[in-house]
Amino acid sequence: MESMGDVDRPTHYNHGKMETIEAIEGLDLGYFESNILKYLSRWKYKHKTREKQLEDLYKAQWYLERLIANEQRADSERTQ
Repeated sequence: MESMGDVDRPTHYNHGKMETIEAIEGLDLGYFESNILKYLSRWKYKHKTREKQLEDLYKAQWYLERLIANEQRADSERTQ
């Protein structure tokens, strides 16, 4: 079982001057942006294997591509 510290303050989100969740809340990010930031902020720290690190980068890329597609679709709908 995980300790409460593992749940609310995992070390892979505590690099730099603020936790990732604080940045997400402070910037009032949406779902896609939040996940992009989450995966980009932890990829070097959460996993020990290169494979898992790259997986987090691919996840960030997937959310970014999804965000871009949604924005392009919204632009297209506005111009119709």
